[in-house]
Amino acid sequence: MNKVFLFILLFAVGMLRAELQRFDGVVAYVDDKVITMDTVLNELRASKQLWNTAPELQAAETIKYFPVFRDLLIERMLILKAYEASGGTLPAEAVNERIKQIIADGYEGSEAKLHNELRRAGLSYPEWQKQVRENMIVQAMRHLQVEKKIHVSPKRIREYYKAHPEQFTTSEGVQLQTILLPPAQGRVAAEEVLHQLREGADFAELARQFSVDQYAADGGDTGFIQPEEQFSPEAVAIIRNLKVGELSDIFEVKGYCQIFRKVANKGEKLRPLQEAWADAEAAVHAELAKERYARWIQSLRDNAHIRYVELGF
Repeated sequence: MNKVFLFILLFAVGMLRAELQRFDGVVAYVDDKVITMDTVLNELRASKQLWNTAPELQAAETIKYFPVFRDLLIERMLILKAYEASGGTLPAEAVNERIKQIIADGYEGSEAKLHNELRRAGLSYPEWQKQVRENMIVQAMRHLQVEKKIHVSPKRIREYYKAHPEQFTTSEGVQLQTILLPPAQGRVAAEEVLHQLREGADFAELARQFSVDQYAADGGDTGFIQPEEQFSPEAVAIIRNLKVGELSDIFEVKGYCQIFRKVANKGEKLRPLQEAWADAEAAVHAELAKERYARWIQSLRDNAHIRYVELGF
């Protein structure tokens, strides 16, 4: 990255902090409550796992996502206020059971691993406990106000299937080359590899040199596979949109960076509606949930007094 540009980004983050300090670190007011700069930065850092991002990119990520996480926290505060107004109660036992489940499922039952992750995220255990409780409340309120009120009609499912055939088209096989870089190498290394590939470097050679997946020894060559059997839906969507011979941009998942190149297609076919019904229904449900959630949040906003502090960038 250009050193002058990096300096400007770092300076901008410094100016952001200085500007916010003039308002005692407050970035937004929601009725009688406040959202502080540190709250937003901590949420951003934990959610984006910025400790896995190269230092020279952290400033840019912070500037890009700060307003996004500020608004998410405003939504969270509005939902929690609605919960309080409803008179709801969440037993401490339920929160404790959820914490045990999170530790068992996400940290192999090790509290030490949890505390290590919290230290990296800059969170104390009580702060994390509070987040778990609030997450449970938000999920319960969303279920009550959104999910329970959705009805997916057969007519809408058929219309969605007809309007989005690409979502229900399966490949009879696709051959890829892939390079997977671990979190320790970071996005900077991935960008350098992608730059070399675009400049004409041999994909197989770079895969053998840098990749950490099971295809590395074969130069990243997957052979003919069904992508949905091996990759996430997000990665499958990227692969589907690639033309033969085309490189993907960098795809990030859980700190890993992946680059795809489509080598060949065997052909595609549209799944019959009866076979695709469940997937089409799920897609329509997600679409309706997004619309209803947006309307619900807007109604909460309309009944609250929200004031933003100008960030100055």
